[in-house]
Amino acid sequence: CDNNSLTSLDISNNRDLEQIHFQGNQLTSLDVSVHTALEILYCHSNQLNYLNMKNGVTDQLTNFNATSNPSLTCIETLDPDYATTNWTYEDGNIDEGVSFAIACGIFNLHVATTGSDSTGDGSYGSPFATIQKGIDAASSGDTVSVAAGTYVENISYSGKNISVFGEDRETTIINGDSFGTVVTFENGEDSTAVLSGFTITNGNGSGIAGYEGRGGGVFCINSSPTLNNLTVDGNQAENSGAGLWFGYSNSQLVDLIISNNSVVGQGSNAGGGISMNYYSDLTLNNMLLVGNEAVYGAGIELWRYSKPLLNNVTIVGNTGSFGGGLLLSGGCNATLINSILWGNAPHQIMIGVSQTPDSVSISYSNVFAGLDSIHTNDNGIITWG
Repeated sequence: CDNNSLTSLDISNNRDLEQIHFQGNQLTSLDVSVHTALEILYCHSNQLNYLNMKNGVTDQLTNFNATSNPSLTCIETLDPDYATTNWTYEDGNIDEGVSFAIACGIFNLHVATTGSDSTGDGSYGSPFATIQKGIDAASSGDTVSVAAGTYVENISYSGKNISVFGEDRETTIINGDSFGTVVTFENGEDSTAVLSGFTITNGNGSGIAGYEGRGGGVFCINSSPTLNNLTVDGNQAENSGAGLWFGYSNSQLVDLIISNNSVVGQGSNAGGGISMNYYSDLTLNNMLLVGNEAVYGAGIELWRYSKPLLNNVTIVGNTGSFGGGLLLSGGCNATLINSILWGNAPHQIMIGVSQTPDSVSISYSNVFAGLDSIHTNDNGIITWG
């Protein structure tokens, strides 16, 4: 059927085709997703703006030419990584700038426990089975919508500024299976990378090379995502940040419950709920930290010139050996507004642990026993407004 003037074609009933030659027509779309025996596909010199190659064929396709389709910018395939490596502009398979994706032009991908990573396309009617598959199929600016259920996996945003929304944080659970960090941001994600509507649990902080044993629930370095409407509960780490660990980050945390996370390693473990490190200037709003454990900073630990703002944050019932509620070390500065520190052991706040002094500014807040519950080590400044 090559070199005619065809404008449309339906070959879905001819499933056993091994060769398809439709070059030199006026086709605007072509779907070969049912042609699992395909070995040759020539569809060049058309007007394609849609090409569905989700038939699972990879090495079997020995001849493929989709060039000279100026409106074709994305080709759908079940294995975008294989396609990107093997079907290239340099080899004459595609036009320059054409990409491969599981779903082209779908801006709201769907995940459900009833879905499939092998046959799903991310649509509402055919969702993926895992959150990571949804992330892998997404492009920056897209949304991944996750139905209620328990997802046993460890996910990474892979540098994509996408929004991943759970249906309800009470019923949409990411369970790390005690194997590594549950959620990782490590590739420069910014505030438009959003995680919302989940319970994050059963993580065992793995961190990354050079930062091992950190971040049981969330590990975030050189990235500044927005975390919203989350429960981070029942995670652990060996070194620091059993709930969440941040380094070089300006993340925004809103409406989080951080509870029952424990740093379990021997020695100077720190940050049972949250650990903020290395110039991290986070903003925390409307949060509860309760029942977390670590030797240093059981609720929140700050290290090395971090300067967070805590607004309407309640830190209660966290237990450690130094700074049960909030601990600052290494030239940090914390600003507390409309916040509560109560029932943390042995101190509500401790500062000045290292040689570099720290400072805390407190206003419109309730700190149990006031200044008597703040241990300064004579190495810092408390400003009470």
